[in-house]
Amino acid sequence: RIASDPLTVKIAANPVTTAGSNSPICEKSTLTLNATGGSQFQWSGINNFSAQGASVTADNVIPAQSGKYYVLGTNDDGCEKLDSVLVTINPAPLAQTSFSERTICEGDDIQLQSSGGSTYQWLPGGALSSTDIPDPIATPAVSTIYNVKVFNQFGCMDTAIVKVNVTKAPVADAGPNLSIIEGTSVQIMANATGQDVSYSWSPAIYMDNPLLLQPFITPMRDTAYVLTVVSNAGCGTDTDTLHVMVYKDVFVPTAF
Repeated sequence: RIASDPLTVKIAANPVTTAGSNSPICEKSTLTLNATGGSQFQWSGINNFSAQGASVTADNVIPAQSGKYYVLGTNDDGCEKLDSVLVTINPAPLAQTSFSERTICEGDDIQLQSSGGSTYQWLPGGALSSTDIPDPIATPAVSTIYNVKVFNQFGCMDTAIVKVNVTKAPVADAGPNLSIIEGTSVQIMANATGQDVSYSWSPAIYMDNPLLLQPFITPMRDTAYVLTVVSNAGCGTDTDTLHVMVYKDVFVPTAF
């Protein structure tokens, strides 16, 4: 007769491992793989991909990393189950523009041009003829940086930037009309606006420097001075006229 302690045999269930992902995704984004149904997970896949954990990521992915990824799930009893998920990484468009920076004169327009996708979105859109075409007409009042988002058929996006510099047109202000006594000198209080401008006065008589914005004058008779403001960037010319009335000095006798 033989006697022994009881022998217990446990038959453990296999894990129900399920693999998933955030596929499909776009190139240069982050791939996320996740698994359930176990306590430990070992991943393998394209280009010798290897990772551990219920949720793993791969950054800045490319289309060549598309394919099947496997996860081996293990439960607390050491039983294993293999599952897989198919990952699709779509190519991103390449946003291109015909120029990166241009300069125009105030009041002018310029055509923007982008390519590389199937749909487009331009920002800001306030001074554009359209915001959803590849080649809108821009009429900015001030220097503006335009951002274009380019989308392909997969909904993937790339961006590009175009800067349009606006040169302000010249504006001349010769100042208020003057009345002076003959033989006296006075400074003209003129003003001018615009970018990259030069000044000149005509006629250049009785004036210390006709190329200054606010020269000193000593006219001997009534004179109309014309201020001309010229844009050195080719954005036009503006003029304004200053009238100077000259009066004879008054002589008051003190005896007869």
